[in-house]
Amino acid sequence: MMSALEGQVTNLEESMYGVNETLKVVEGRTDELNSMRVQLRDYMAEALGANLDVLKEALNTTMVDQTEKFN
Repeated sequence: MMSALEGQVTNLEESMYGVNETLKVVEGRTDELNSMRVQLRDYMAEALGANLDVLKEALNTTMVDQTEKFN
């Protein structure tokens, strides 16, 4: 009986080691994904900001042109 329990304990310990190793891998992947998310957010903010500047300039140019036409 004791030998059977010892075997089960050994199996459980080995399983827990495997679970801990898998958890470390998952945590590493989660960190990588979070880093990628931050990089993508920063890239999109920069890209949208650049587009906004172009649109503002186009709007200002159009407004100046229209103002000159009516004056």
